[in-house]
Amino acid sequence: MLISLSGIVSIIVSIPVKAMYNGVDPNGLLGHIGIVNGIVAIIIGTFLFWFSFRQFTTCYKIILAGLLMIVLGHIGAIFGALLIGTAGLILCYTAGIWSIVLGIKCIIKKA
Repeated sequence: MLISLSGIVSIIVSIPVKAMYNGVDPNGLLGHIGIVNGIVAIIIGTFLFWFSFRQFTTCYKIILAGLLMIVLGHIGAIFGALLIGTAGLILCYTAGIWSIVLGIKCIIKKA
């Protein structure tokens, strides 16, 4: 949700500055902003929100889900507003690393 929220903030801040793709936040708090960047962050954040409710049955799918969560969370944070996107990135890393640990425990348990 924070990745999507960072996209919304990026769009809102970008409209007065007219930063369509990539521009610097005039206040200096949110890093690089842009309307298209915000839309991409919203799409990635929405996918991550949907993805977080999926149940994976095999050990390798759990590990791949954790890796995907980390990679997409990082990309979403890059496209979104800096402060909010960083908080979302930390949560994506936490969930992704936890999924990887659970997947490895599952593999060890089966061996």
